[in-house]
Amino acid sequence: MTTPAEEKLRPSPPERYEELSREHLEKAAAALAEDDALQASEEIWNAVASAIKAVCQPRGWNHRYHNHLRAAAFYLAVEWNRPDFHVSFLAFDNLHTNNYEHQYFAPNVIPMLDLAREFCQDLARMRLAPLPSQEHLTPAQRQVQERHWRTLTRPLSDRAAFGEVFSEAEVENLPSVKPPHT
Repeated sequence: MTTPAEEKLRPSPPERYEELSREHLEKAAAALAEDDALQASEEIWNAVASAIKAVCQPRGWNHRYHNHLRAAAFYLAVEWNRPDFHVSFLAFDNLHTNNYEHQYFAPNVIPMLDLAREFCQDLARMRLAPLPSQEHLTPAQRQVQERHWRTLTRPLSDRAAFGEVFSEAEVENLPSVKPPHT
């Protein structure tokens, strides 16, 4: 239980996400020092995810599911004219996969730690700045941005983490699944 004085000192959610991001980066460095590429990979992913959540939360964007984080990273990449963000996010997402695929070793993960530090610092600066104007966007980029925007702002009750949410009655009315040859 926190006291009222302690409550006043508690960081706001975006600041807490940034704090978590820094903690995960420290844990990643420690894991790499122990040659634990799997743990380092997951810590790097967690650092990046927390940094993205720090940008999403004050803007009221969804940030609960993996697809929300992807949409936010891609949205920010286009808004800030930072194609490197798109590529970096894909690399971090791949590190997240490494936790169960075991495809990268410490020498593969070490350079990702520095990239993650830079990525998270850039996100912290973006959090404090207003979004730039969309005048630089092509029509195709605007269309993609609209899709990401819908993902970021749609009420969570409208979609599950994966696919549409169906009511119990809709599920009961789905056609039965029959094998092709009976």
